[in-house]
Amino acid sequence: MLNNCRTMKICIIGRHESLKAVRNKGFNCIDAANADEAGRTLRDVSCKDYNSIYVAEEFYDTIYSAVSEYCMEVRHRIKLFPSYKSGDLGIIRELMIL
Repeated sequence: MLNNCRTMKICIIGRHESLKAVRNKGFNCIDAANADEAGRTLRDVSCKDYNSIYVAEEFYDTIYSAVSEYCMEVRHRIKLFPSYKSGDLGIIRELMIL
């Protein structure tokens, strides 16, 4: 008998090089060349059925105003994806063991 397991759908938006560590782990990684492209991508994927949407640190602050326009139902799913430069690799480690 199968357990009622729920599959987590996770999307990560960032520059190609910042997604290398998680690209082959089964996440939907979407490359964005700049903050404008990341913002458009965020608007597109926010309508889809993702449990969490991570946005690369380099784009997050720039597109925060766009994020704040979303209703609370969507906003709670949008999270910061730290860069290697920030030294905060906790999220990356968590994603690696999902």
